Amino acid sequence: MSMRRGETPGGRAAVTEVARRIRGASVKQPAGAVRVLVTAGTGVPTSGLILGTDG
Repeated sequence: MSMRRGETPGGRAAVTEVARRIRGASVKQPAGAVRVLVTAGTGVPTSGLILGTDG
């Protein structure tokens, strides 16, 4: 799954959107997602968060 710049606001809004996607509650739901990676940083990612589901 990839979120391009401008698709959603950054920061917490991006984390909220990927949480919706991993739970299956997003309008842009990817098929078969069990883990997502959220990165942040200007130019080069300097932090990251991995969210996942058991199912």
